[in-house]
Amino acid sequence: MQLQSRRVIILEDCKFDWEWEDLQEVAESWESGEGLESIAKRHAVSRRSMFLALFYLADQKVISRPFAYRIGSESNESK
Repeated sequence: MQLQSRRVIILEDCKFDWEWEDLQEVAESWESGEGLESIAKRHAVSRRSMFLALFYLADQKVISRPFAYRIGSESNESK
C-alpha cells in the first residue's frame, strides 16, 4: 500500500490579528482567574485562537498565570 503525501493546513480557523486593547482585556481576565473557554466565548473566538493569544501574551511576559505545562519540565515542580 502506497501512502500519498497530503498537505494539510492547520489552525485555519484561528484568529491571528488582535487589537492590543482586546489582548489587554484577555490578559486581565486571565490573570483574575477566568478560564480560557469563558474568555474565548466572550471574544467570539475558538479555544485554539484563545490558546494562541495566551501563548503570545505569556511569551511577551504580559501574563504570569500559567496556562500550560510541559510534561517532565523541572519548572513544573512545586518548590
